[in-house]
Order: sequence, then structure tokens, then C-alpha cells
Amino acid sequence: VGGLEISTLVFMKFKIEQENLTPLPIRTVDTGYGIERWAWLSQGSPSGFHAVYGSLLDTVFKMSNVEVDRRIIGAFALSAGRFFASGKPWRSEASSWIAAEIGLDVATVQDMSSKLEAVYALMDHTKAASFLLADGIVPSNIGGGYLALLKVMKSEILEGLGVELEKYRDTVARGTETVVRIAKELTAKGVDQIPTEDLVELYDSQGLPPEIVKESAEAVGARVEIPENFLALVAERHAKPATTSIIPDAVEKNAQELPATRALYYDTPYKSSFKAKIVARPTDRTVVLDQTCFYPQGGGQPGDRGTLKQPGASVKVIDVQKLGNSIIHTLDQPLASDTELVEGEIDWDRRRSLMRHHTGTHILLGASRRVLGAHVWQAGAAKDVDNSRLDITHYSEITERERNKIVLLANQIIQKDVPVRISWMAREKAEAKYGFILYQGGAVPGSKIRVVTIPGWDVEACGGTHCKRTGELGLFRIEKTDRLQDGVERIIFSAGEPALKRVMKQEALLAETSSILGTTPDALPSITKTVLAERDKLQKEVGKTREKQSESHVNRLLKSAKKIGPVRLVMVQSRGGKDLPAQDTANKIREKGADIVAVIFEVSTGVQVVVAAGDDAVKAGINSADLVSELAKVLGGKGGGRPSFASGGGTRKDEVEKAQKMVEELVQNQLTLGITEKVA
Repeated sequence: VGGLEISTLVFMKFKIEQENLTPLPIRTVDTGYGIERWAWLSQGSPSGFHAVYGSLLDTVFKMSNVEVDRRIIGAFALSAGRFFASGKPWRSEASSWIAAEIGLDVATVQDMSSKLEAVYALMDHTKAASFLLADGIVPSNIGGGYLALLKVMKSEILEGLGVELEKYRDTVARGTETVVRIAKELTAKGVDQIPTEDLVELYDSQGLPPEIVKESAEAVGARVEIPENFLALVAERHAKPATTSIIPDAVEKNAQELPATRALYYDTPYKSSFKAKIVARPTDRTVVLDQTCFYPQGGGQPGDRGTLKQPGASVKVIDVQKLGNSIIHTLDQPLASDTELVEGEIDWDRRRSLMRHHTGTHILLGASRRVLGAHVWQAGAAKDVDNSRLDITHYSEITERERNKIVLLANQIIQKDVPVRISWMAREKAEAKYGFILYQGGAVPGSKIRVVTIPGWDVEACGGTHCKRTGELGLFRIEKTDRLQDGVERIIFSAGEPALKRVMKQEALLAETSSILGTTPDALPSITKTVLAERDKLQKEVGKTREKQSESHVNRLLKSAKKIGPVRLVMVQSRGGKDLPAQDTANKIREKGADIVAVIFEVSTGVQVVVAAGDDAVKAGINSADLVSELAKVLGGKGGGRPSFASGGGTRKDEVEKAQKMVEELVQNQLTLGITEKVA
């Protein structure tokens, strides 16, 4: 409508397989309605933002102390259809067009446009953050989530926004120091602009917006150009190639020709042995059976292990995967070619531990949501025999108190011995009954889904194997919690026998430690505090002794200072490891006088050169960066820094003596040049 796309239909008929178009079994139409654009169109408002936010937009303009000519708002929207869609840089051309349309100069238009964009971004980002937090999506760079009511989640939204605000302030404070350091290092090397790849890295790894980088860098004389496709460049870093299947290509290619396998692990999940017929041999070490108790890898749960027996021999099953409706068993060696019938036996102890940990994942998720909040969402999981992990979305680190409360709740639901109910339901009925919280573990294909319910505690669409009752877990422990990344916490836990073994191991360690310290486990905390206090006292005394030794060493070095014009030159060769680090030595010597030039050669596997110059020495013409650069060339390397401090080095240890002989001449040349420049 007038250049504005308000709806779109995408007719999907093909999928791409190995660069070929393959017809989809079900053809669909992906319909997208721009609801906000419909509101804009129907209301005739100056922009979509005015249609959505109404008077709130004016409030934010006042709060931000921003005044914008209303004519520019409409012109700004009209320019979108003309320039934004091309994919090419558009700001300059769009600004010129708007200026001509409304009779303002280009500079004024650009200034107003940037303020308008800032207010629009503020509104949209605040709304997006509110919806994300309400949907259980903690700010991060992974995961997904679903709809929840904003009013119900009001307190968690405000708490989450408060945490993010503090994180942002801390990020900017720390990041500004990083930017200044990078800018100075580049300037020392003769580079006056921070590269785009550095902007992307700072944004991606430290969360620093390029605008903040630009402001901080320009304050110390470095330029920053922010590309218009900046966020697209960030997105490219996270584009991951499609993962390859562990099933041989030849098998996967002919998957549709393989016969189906009946999944006995769903019919009788506690059955550990079975008889089956070999219905296909995709390769010499893979077989497809007409039925199997072996669970194939999926849903974060490893595939079962065990054996297939034939008359007079048996082979190990080392991997189990599902491909379509077929279950592929990978063997450690081929079965006899004439074998038709086999007896399967799964490793039941292994399966039982995996079942406990899979059910434990559901119990842990329910407990985490009750302790940390309804925003908690599963961001990843992996089950194993000895322990398992659950990654959850949460905006702050899990405290010891929260961890203990989660463990307590988890063990309480285990002790209640609640039944674990499994049922197959039509997708629409399951979603109507439970909501999209069903998909904590990710999207589940099919019109019918397998629903695992711990009544009153947790419900998920899940294809894994589970215990019949929560009591089968026996014991639940959290072994460790870690911050996986901003907004995602990782919980390592164990259940059943592995948890019990860890308890016993910890008790043994406590007993051994108590014996060493000559006390009892109950008295360990107080004894440990006493020991640590003594250690801290000794460390302080050692530190004072080292400081005195260092001071004495520096004073001895000063006695060897050589007077060259207005400066005193101290040149030292040290050994790596035993002496003070070269940087520390140089700085300590420099602190002894503003006229000092300290040159330190540290010889170890290579040669490091550090130069530090006092304020008066720098004023006289000494440039540490130039000195280091010249000396490093002789040593087969490079160096750089500031006039007052620089470092570098090389690999040519046999050239150290030659470099040392050059120092006096280089210092004298710099002083002479400094005098000449002052006279000029």
C-alpha cells in the first residue's frame, strides 16, 4: 500500500538437499501480518511508532529532552520505501531527499533524524525487553521462548531490567577502559582508526555498542566509522554450518528404503532383553531390526549400549541412531552374514542411570522455576551416566541459598514418590491444555506428541526414557553451578547411585582432611579459618620482605646510572623468572626521578626490551616507543607503546650485546633532535 508492505505470503514447496530442490511432503503457506503496520495504515498516523505508542511517545520525547520538527517524521517514513530497501548505504541520500522535501538544510535533518531514531529505538527496545523477560527469555545470544502475560510477570520484568541496567553500566565502565587502551595501542603503531572487525569483537564479546566505542575512542584521538550493516556483520559471526550426521552418507541417502523399527523402549521401558529379526544391513557394521529395546540418541539422551547375540557369538552395540522410522544399530564388528535372528541385551545399569537423570532434568527444571522465577527456560541439556547438565535462562548467578533451596525442593518431590505419567496427545489438544511450556526441550515434530507429566510439578513434550515414579531417583544433588554465558546458567547434577557415591566420597575426604589437621569434621571450618589467617599473615611478611629487596635492588641499579645531557640512563639485563618482571623493574626505576630513562633487557627463551622514561626525560625528547622499535629490529622482532613506556622484543639472543651498545647513541640522538625541534 503506497510502497508499504503490510502483509506477506510465502508459498513453500521445496527444501534444499545437497544443493538440489526436493518437493516437500506437505506444502505450506507462511503468512506474515505486520499488525503494527496495519494500525499505522488504518489510523493514518505519521509513523508506526505513533500508532503503537500514542501519547507515551510524546512523554518519552519530553523525558529525553528531544524536539523534532513534526514534518520530518512523515518525510522520514516516506524515505524508507525509497532508500532503505535497496540494501545499499542510504543515510546520506535519504537525508538530502528529506531536506529538499521539507525545506531544511541537510545537517539539521541528519541531527533530527538521529534523535528520532534514538527515541524510536528506546521505545522498541524497552518493549522488546519487557516481552522477552515475560516470555522467559533472559537477555543472551541463545535460546527461544513463548508467550506469557505481561501483568503477571511485572515484578520479574522490573527485576530483570534492573539487573540488565547494572550489567550495562558495568560493561560500559569496563569497556571504555578497553577501548581507550586499544585506541592508544593503535595510535602508537601509526593507525588512527579502529577497524570494523574490532568493533564487531567488542560488541560480540563485551556487549559494547559501537556508538560507545566511537565516543570513547574519539576522546583519545582515534577515529571510528560505524558501518550501516554493523548488526549484519555481527550476525555473520554466529552463522553456523549445518551439522553433519554421524550416520554414513550412503545410509542416510537411502533412508526411505529402510524398513521401520518397532520401538519397544516405549511399549515396555523396563524391558532389557528381546528377540528380533534383522531386516536390513546398511553397512557391514550396521543393522536394522524389526523391533528393539535399544533407545537411539535423542533429546539430549545418549543412545543405549549393549550386545546382540547370535548362535555361538555376540557383538557389542556401540551406537544407536534413529533415521526416519528406522533405528540403526552400529556394531563393534560385523555379524555373521547368515545371521537372521538375534537376541538383544541392553546395558541395564547404564539405561537406569540415564532414566534417572532424564527424569531428574524435569524435576530440576520444575524446582528452578519455583525458586528462581517463571522466566526460567531450558536453554540446553545433556544426560549422562555419572551426571547430567541442565542449562537454564536466568539473569544472575545462582546463589548458594538458591542452590540449596532447589536441591531441597527436588528431593522433596522425589521423597513424595510422585508418578511420572506418559501419554501421546494430539498436538493442538496438548497445547490447549498445557501451553507452550511443553516445548522446554525444543520443538517436537509430528501431529501427535509424547507428553511426560510429573503432576503438579512439570510437563514437557519429551521422547526420552523415564522412571515410572520420582522415588526411583533416590537422591538428588547439584554438583556445580556455572555461568555459561550472560543470561544462561549451567547446573551439573547427579541422581541415584552416582549421587550417593559422591556423598560417600566427600565424607571420606572430610574425614581424611580432619585427620591431617588433627580435628573433627565439625571443627574443620574454625580450624581452616585459623590456618588461613596464619597463611595471610605470613604472605604479608613475605611481601614486605620482597618489597624491601626490590627497593634495595633498584637503588643499586640507580648507582650505575649514566648521565647523558639532561637525563640519567639506567640499563639492565635481567633473567626471566628469577628477577622482577622487566615491566616492574622499569617502572620502579622511573619512579626514582623524572629525568630517568630505564632500559631493561630480559633474556629467557627470547629477548624482551622495556623502556620507561620520566616526564622530564620525555620533555627533553626521549620517546620510549621509538627506542624499543629500533632495539627490537636488531633482535629480530617488533615493539611499540607510548613516549613514556614501551615494550617489544625478538628471538635473537646473540644480538643482545649489539642492541645494548646502541642504547646510548639512540638516547643521544633523541635528545639532540629534541633540542633542535625546540629551537626551531
